[in-house]
Amino acid sequence: MATPDPSITTWEGIGHGGGLYEQGYIGMAHGWSTGIVSLMSNYVLGVVPTTPGLETWILRWAKGRVGTPQGAIEVHWTLGEDAMSVHLTVPAGTKVNVQVPVKKGQFVLLNGEQIEALIEEGYVNIGDVKSGVYTADVRQRGSVACKPG
Repeated sequence: MATPDPSITTWEGIGHGGGLYEQGYIGMAHGWSTGIVSLMSNYVLGVVPTTPGLETWILRWAKGRVGTPQGAIEVHWTLGEDAMSVHLTVPAGTKVNVQVPVKKGQFVLLNGEQIEALIEEGYVNIGDVKSGVYTADVRQRGSVACKPG
């Protein structure tokens, strides 16, 4: 929000220095100013409504980036019918414990190489992954395992 006042929604315009735009001669709660909320939900987070009011919705992918002093952590995942792909950028000087959700009969490839690990509580624990760019693919046994391109 552009103001700490909880009685006001997102402002239509904010002037230089954070004050009122045009000395307050415009609407303070114009609906168009909140369009970014739905855009971010649909095109960054991947939440797509299927009924009014988001009573039902679809999530097939999500994408995000978190800045750190070491560089950006980037994550992008997609879901298919029997597959999932997680694309991950780990900045230099950091490491991550990657845990990928799997179901019975699925296996995990990390950059095209099958991971040998036990499934614990529905996840394969890839362990401490050092800096670099990775793709973890979850595949159904019996499906074609292709290396990510």
